[in-house]
Amino acid sequence: MMSWIQYSRPVLRTAVTRAARWVRVCIFASASHGMAAACATSAQQAGGLAPAVVEAAVLTGRAGARLDSVASAAADSGFRGVVLVAIGDTVVLARGYGWADSARGRPNVPSTIFDIGSLTKPLTATLVLALEAQGRIARTDSLHRFYPAAPADKRGITIHQLLTHTAGLPEYSGRDTAVIDRATLERRALTAPLLSAPGARYRYSNVGYSLLAAIVERASGEEYEAALRRLVLAPAGMRTTGYIAIGPPLHDRIARRYKGDVDTGINPRRVWGAAGPSWNVVGNGGLHATAWDLHRWIATLDGGRLLPAIARAAQEAPYACMGVDDSGTCSDHYGYGWHLWSLPNETRVMMHNGSDGGYYAEVRRVPGRRVNLIVMSNRASPLAERIAARLMAHALRFAPP
Repeated sequence: MMSWIQYSRPVLRTAVTRAARWVRVCIFASASHGMAAACATSAQQAGGLAPAVVEAAVLTGRAGARLDSVASAAADSGFRGVVLVAIGDTVVLARGYGWADSARGRPNVPSTIFDIGSLTKPLTATLVLALEAQGRIARTDSLHRFYPAAPADKRGITIHQLLTHTAGLPEYSGRDTAVIDRATLERRALTAPLLSAPGARYRYSNVGYSLLAAIVERASGEEYEAALRRLVLAPAGMRTTGYIAIGPPLHDRIARRYKGDVDTGINPRRVWGAAGPSWNVVGNGGLHATAWDLHRWIATLDGGRLLPAIARAAQEAPYACMGVDDSGTCSDHYGYGWHLWSLPNETRVMMHNGSDGGYYAEVRRVPGRRVNLIVMSNRASPLAERIAARLMAHALRFAPP
């Protein structure tokens, strides 16, 4: 899965705000981002289109109003998707913009399902740490434990190195549309030439995270998705996240994938085989989720209800250097599934994103200020990434110091 990593820092700008009272509104999203007040459980559009989706959008106080104005301006420029922002324990904005399905007149709403791409990786990392907490796996384990016949150059690769993209494995093992099984993925990963010595440097690797998913299955005795559901999704209340779990009954809730104005379909029908996604994707990308589910995951992590404190601290620690500043000091790190950096005031930012060239998803977190932001889009464009950086800059102005 492609992943666009944000190296540039969001610039904090003065937020010009209007006085706005607290408001929670029920919104019918139109073809653009415009709002017409409506409160109902269902509606039927004329002309044979699909039932219109009416869902409560959340706009809370001045923060929600300001952030919505930023997202709405982006929608004027072509952004379509969902934005959710939480400050402290309060969701100040949760709203859809533009169409999930233009042809059928179905708008994006906060419960629309999106392919989250490489945002799958921090979920896989969370699962690995949950298994470690159960004693099923250790970050110091080497591939030799799970693959006794592994070639000599890969025998010493550790779980830690797979988690931090420092194993030296290649980025891809094949196309997302090439349906391969776990055994094929494992064989390719173990026989591929290393691009660098294990532990030597950061090299982003989808192969490494799919190999982690394979190791999860070997260590847990369960399929990857079943283990993920038992240890991460169910405890976090993420009922609309998964691969196979997003079956045909839910397909009409998936935002259709657009490249410009061209509808390219939905990935369960476009690229998956009958048994689900290829093992070129499993564990590293392609999970489907809603913004609300991603919010539940982060809230559960931040609340200490998903991982033991020591495991959570390990996940959020900086390990592999991703980039240096002008002085040669490492300024960007990769933790266990998170890209980490600090703002000029030493405020730490955690982020991961993902894209397949049509869908885009990003979670951006500032734990020290208790600000979490989710952006999901179903139109291929770097605009969504720019929106995320700008929204976070504005959200921090409303967060407690």
